[in-house]
Amino acid sequence: MVSLIDSDRQWFKAKVGVELAQTPRSVSFCNYAIAGVAEIMEVPDTRLDERFAQNPFVTGDQIRMYVGAVLRDRHGRALGLCACSTGGRGTSRRSNCKLCPPWPRW
Repeated sequence: MVSLIDSDRQWFKAKVGVELAQTPRSVSFCNYAIAGVAEIMEVPDTRLDERFAQNPFVTGDQIRMYVGAVLRDRHGRALGLCACSTGGRGTSRRSNCKLCPPWPRW
């Protein structure tokens, strides 16, 4: 999935297995990733994470695992890279994460 986020919504520009064209930013997982709290945001089971447990994509059995990374362009603007799955990953193992830094600064 490739999505863009503005102040109010997330648009899905390229997607597989997703019928929606957009969602409110308030339910966007990417919203947390681009906030830049950590280099890598890994949620092995969204049902157990208080930020996402009541998210409609979690309660509707659509997203079980989420991994997101913030990338910054040379002007400091946040760009995100993420992956999600309907199947959980069990325990978090950063060594297995395919999105781990170091990321280049463009």
